[in-house]
This record gives sequence, structure tokens and C-alpha cells, in this order.
Amino acid sequence: MYVSEQDILNLPRFAENEIPSESCVFVWHTKMNLDELTDFCDQHVKDFDITTVTEDKQRSGKHLLERLSVRLMLHLVLGKSHALTHKPNGAPTLSPNTMEVSVSHTRETYALMFSPHPCGIDIERWTERTFRLRERFLLPEEWELTETLTNALLASAEQTMTRETAQQNAATLLWSAKEAAFKALNETAEVVTLTDILLKAKPETTNKGLPLLHAAAIRQPEKQVKLICQALDCVSLVHTV
Repeated sequence: MYVSEQDILNLPRFAENEIPSESCVFVWHTKMNLDELTDFCDQHVKDFDITTVTEDKQRSGKHLLERLSVRLMLHLVLGKSHALTHKPNGAPTLSPNTMEVSVSHTRETYALMFSPHPCGIDIERWTERTFRLRERFLLPEEWELTETLTNALLASAEQTMTRETAQQNAATLLWSAKEAAFKALNETAEVVTLTDILLKAKPETTNKGLPLLHAAAIRQPEKQVKLICQALDCVSLVHTV
């Protein structure tokens, strides 16, 4: 579910202790700074205690804004029944741990995913940097997949897109896909790196015409990971279960 800055209060709230039967993804784009978001919470979300976030003076304003934005989204969906904590390896978890959660953010956009299964979500702004660094995280077998995604992005573009831009965006999607899989797989202390994950395209496509991806080979082969890629206005979004 993609919501604008003005629509954040309309996020659907789960019933207390309700566990989703399938994965749910919420994405929020906002331009509010920390002071504006603090005032917004004070005025419109009366049952949300922001002091545990904003009184952490050791954090930068940018970090506090990210934490407050994510916790506001979580509060609007789950209410007071759950808190966001972290596992020993730094991965987010809910307390009580009635469902799995994954978090991502990039500048002014925040993504939150709930699932009955281990999951991962990653959201990235389109950037040419991932294309420049593609040899660091892509395997030789994935070069053909890069071309497949490039062609799919060119075909699905609502406006004219150069092949160079499509190649850069394809690399961003693949980076994002591996990041999402990395989060889903690293719910334990066992370490999986991005180059331990081999991505392949599935026969199905998203509603934007982009191929679904899956982790065809990973260091822990008993764990199967399926991924979905989405191209939003200014960001790529990948979620996995």
C-alpha cells in the first residue's frame, strides 16, 4: 500500500493480536522534517508516545526522523500492542513477536513489511552508483538477468527512457532484490552475503511488466526465497518471503 504524506493517518490498522495471513507492505513518502513530524504526531496521533524516540540526544536529527517515521507507521498499523526492537544481529523484530517485520527507508520514503514468514524489504532511489559497482554484487550468471530487466524497464516506461538509464535502474533493482533476500535470510546469526545469493527470473511478471525474481541458489539451500520487484515514481521497491 503506497500512501502520500497527507494519507498517513488512513493506514489500515490490524485488530489487536491479528496476524496477517499473507505479507503486507506499506510505503510512505513524506517531506516533513523532524520538527514538523513531531508537531504532526502531537496534533493528530494522541495515543503515540514519541518521547522514547525524540529524547535520544545521541542520535542525529536525520536518524531521529527515520526512527520516528518508521515507528509512526508501525503504531498506526499495530497500535500500542507491539513495539519495534532489534535482534542481536541488528535485524528488526516485534515485541511481542507475533509476526515478522522488515524495515527500509531512503531519504523521504519509508517502507514497512509484515508477514507470517521471515521476510525482507528494501527500497532504493534510482541511482547510477549501483551500475558502476555491479561487479561487486552481481554473479557472472546474473549478467543476462540485468539485460532482461533493462528490456523490461524500457518496455514498461511511461515516459521516454534511455537504455543507459534503464541499465542503471536494472542494477538498482538487482541490488535491492539481494538486499531484501539478505534481510530475509539473516534472521539468525548465520551470515549470508550478497554474492551468496543467485537471482533468476520467474515466468510470471509484476503488474508493471517486470519479471518476478527468486533466489535460485544460496548458501543455505533449504531456505527458499521469492522476490517481487516494483518500480515506483522515484524508487525501486523489492519485498521477499
